[in-house]
Amino acid sequence: MRMIRSYFRLTIFAIALLFGVQIPGFIQQYTLISEARLAEAEQNLSGFQKTADEFFGGNLAKLIVYYQQNPDQVMNADGRNIDAIYQRVALLKQEQSVLQQHPVKVVWHLAFNANPDILTQAKANYSYVVPLNVQAVAWGVVSAILFAALFDLLSFTAMAITKRMFSRKLAKV
Repeated sequence: MRMIRSYFRLTIFAIALLFGVQIPGFIQQYTLISEARLAEAEQNLSGFQKTADEFFGGNLAKLIVYYQQNPDQVMNADGRNIDAIYQRVALLKQEQSVLQQHPVKVVWHLAFNANPDILTQAKANYSYVVPLNVQAVAWGVVSAILFAALFDLLSFTAMAITKRMFSRKLAKV
């Protein structure tokens, strides 16, 4: 039984190690997609920014309000479209600032607060590799140790519960 537990523990360690070394590559994939989307959104907004520079002292928000308050339905609709692009640029800039933080914060963000569209695209385009750089190896080892420790904790807890149940049954007999 002890040997089987050891094999399970080694298997979990190996899987966690391989999972962990993927983390930096996935962060890079997510970051590249986020950067590309930001560049595209900024390019889409650049013409409107030039108009805002010329007529509204560079204030894009004033240009958006001007369009949205225009009685012409076409201009009004364009105002909503410009605002959507403007909001997208702001959201993607915020995403970029998060991606520049400490790697643990970035992983936490990707696990719980990632942009769903970018995350989906990153998952779809990610190809699993085993990079041999310090960051990937560190993530792999840390992941492996954490999962192995979790396995040990769960297995010891299960064994303690099982022993307690058997000792109670034997005491009743």
